[in-house]
Amino acid sequence: YVRGFKMQVMRSHGPALTALGSTAGRVPWGAAQRRRFAEVFDRTLGVSICSDDLPEPDNRVELHPSLVDGDGLPAPRMVYRVGANSRAILDAGMARARELLREAGAHELFDMPLIRDAGFHLMGTCAMGDDPETSVVDRWCEAHAVRGLHVIDGSAFATAAALNPTNTLQALALRVADRIAGRA
Repeated sequence: YVRGFKMQVMRSHGPALTALGSTAGRVPWGAAQRRRFAEVFDRTLGVSICSDDLPEPDNRVELHPSLVDGDGLPAPRMVYRVGANSRAILDAGMARARELLREAGAHELFDMPLIRDAGFHLMGTCAMGDDPETSVVDRWCEAHAVRGLHVIDGSAFATAAALNPTNTLQALALRVADRIAGRA
């Protein structure tokens, strides 16, 4: 694979989420509940793997064919599938997480599936570039087709890294704001 992943170690959850199986599988109700709860509560941790997702031609945001908002306008719909490179990154990250946990002395390991509709940063739907034929906004996030219209969000990014984009988005917004105000 190309690019990489981030490993995030998280403490165990509180009693209610632990009982519902948030980190170590569902705690059974009945006679075994107290014993199993004592084994896992405050004695578990999770290692989350976040991959650097490359642009995939089939991944996109589009208008839903039938769902509408309160004004009758078509609602947006995210179309996303994990590409081969991203799957390879996730698999490699999970293997390293298992290795880390075994070395740390874990006696039980639980693989959790990819969580649907969680952890995604929608990016790249409004490409930034100098060429209006291949991009929507210029380097200052100003639309090529509509002068004065600035699109300042993650849609101008080419791809989503394995890290949260908030700081980069804030820097981009400040950069563009300075340009609009005539300070850049």
